[in-house]
Amino acid sequence: MQGSWRIFLALICVLLVLATGTIQAVHSHPVDDISHADCALCVAAHVAVEVAHPPVTLFVACVVSAVEVLIR
Repeated sequence: MQGSWRIFLALICVLLVLATGTIQAVHSHPVDDISHADCALCVAAHVAVEVAHPPVTLFVACVVSAVEVLIR
């Protein structure tokens, strides 16, 4: 019984991905119609991706060594 729920959930997820992909692919507005400026799908399609650079990490290590001193 539990396996059938997993298959059903996986099938629903696949169908949702296919449906939203199809909607995005066929989504359009009439030419010279500026009323789609608040269309969430159009806004999401034109959002620029910002590349985040990780901060510079300085590696600091303590160096310990034995030093022999010759006293005459």
